[in-house]
Amino acid sequence: MVISNNHKPLLECQGLCYCYEGGLQALADVDFHATEGEFVALLASNGSGKTTLIKVLAGLLPPQSGTVLIDGLDVTKIPARQLYGRVGLLLQNPIDQLFAATVDEDVAFGPRNQDLSAETVEKRVTDALESVGGLHFRGRAIHHLSFGEQKRVALAGVLAMKPSLLLLDEVTAGLDPAGETHMMHLLNRLNRQQGITVVFATHSIDLLPLFADRIYVLERGHVLMCEPTAKVFNEPEILDRAGLRLPYISSLFHDMRRYDGFPIKGLPLTVQAARRQILALLPEKLWLGIGGKKHE
Repeated sequence: MVISNNHKPLLECQGLCYCYEGGLQALADVDFHATEGEFVALLASNGSGKTTLIKVLAGLLPPQSGTVLIDGLDVTKIPARQLYGRVGLLLQNPIDQLFAATVDEDVAFGPRNQDLSAETVEKRVTDALESVGGLHFRGRAIHHLSFGEQKRVALAGVLAMKPSLLLLDEVTAGLDPAGETHMMHLLNRLNRQQGITVVFATHSIDLLPLFADRIYVLERGHVLMCEPTAKVFNEPEILDRAGLRLPYISSLFHDMRRYDGFPIKGLPLTVQAARRQILALLPEKLWLGIGGKKHE
């Protein structure tokens, strides 16, 4: 696979295959890469291999064929302590990761096992909780937290290890709309401000246009498409083949073009882009009369 930008490849894999007992082919000759500072989404319906791919990339499952390289090193040959100082994994259900009695104990677990000083561990816990907006969680029992709060604490535990790469499996699943938006903005901030590379497996669609640089579309263990976000969401036939849909705003414009004959070029991915297209389609006198003034 050709790496199209000038940044260093942080994560690369070629020819990944994984088959579960019983013959289920979860991954079939998958090529994948993520460069430093990218936000890459794995978009697929349930059962299409995205969780398996995340686990293989994280070293939890050994590939049955193919290779996974992180910073040019084979993930199967990197000692666990070294690997999880570079790679942070966040699972769909935070209870699968949270095991200590209190928030402080849980977030501190990883740094303490790196033989860091007490002062360094304390700073890492504080910084990680601050990153997820969770300083007020300190001292609280894990079982007293809401589901969304537990997800943020689980993420803080990952961030306390100072990873350069985050692998995220359906981390917005189970959150209400406000919680989902908060989590996506949090991940975007970690990506854009701290330079952490994000690989995000999901079947949620509507928020991806705001955050993802590139999207891999998976279907039954195969990569159907890997392109910049705007291009992926202008291929409704491929998304339909993968059992996926367009973002709601794009779907509306797709139907307006297909059924109503509107001369729409490309599909808008955001409300702002949709607004601009609508204004461009209206006669200037009409929308000046509606709005009272010309809007940019």
